[in-house]
Amino acid sequence: MSDAFTEVPFVGGLYAVRKIAAQSSKTVQEGWNRLLSEWLPKSTFEIGTHQYIEEFIAYNGKVSRMNLYLPVQKKFRNEPIEVVDLTTAQAFFCREYGTEAQQAAERRLIDWYDRKSNGNRLDHAGKYYMSYYYGAKDSEEYWWENGILAADAEANALSELE
Repeated sequence: MSDAFTEVPFVGGLYAVRKIAAQSSKTVQEGWNRLLSEWLPKSTFEIGTHQYIEEFIAYNGKVSRMNLYLPVQKKFRNEPIEVVDLTTAQAFFCREYGTEAQQAAERRLIDWYDRKSNGNRLDHAGKYYMSYYYGAKDSEEYWWENGILAADAEANALSELE
C-alpha cells in the first residue's frame, strides 16, 4: 500500500441503495434528496451511524452509473400512527414571509386571539394548526402559517382572522 493511503477496516452495515445515472452533480443531489426526503420517512428505517458511500460504476472507461448508499438502521421507537378523516372546515390563518416569518405569524395569531377573546377562552373555536415552507429559512420565499380550522358553526367566532 502506498504512503498516500491509510488502511482501516471497513465496518460495513445496513444500507438503502439508490441507483442513478452519473450525469451531473444535480442528478447526484436529487438522488440523495429522494432517499432522504421521500424514501426514508416512509420506511421503517432511520439514518444509521456508519458511513455514507457513493460508488462510481464505469463503462468503457467512463463513469456512467452510481450507487448511493444511505446508512440505515431499523427504527427502534414505537411511533403509533393513526389515520383520521377530517371533515371539511374553513381555515383562518396568519401567514408571514421571510426570515422572521415564524415569529411574525405566531405574534399575529396571538395578538388576534388576545383581542378576540377579551380574557375569555376560545377553546371551542376550532383546531389550531401550523404549516410552513420546507425550504431555506433565510429565503424571502420562506413562509410560516399559523391558523385555526373551524367547522361552519365555529366560523363566526373566527371571522376577523384572514
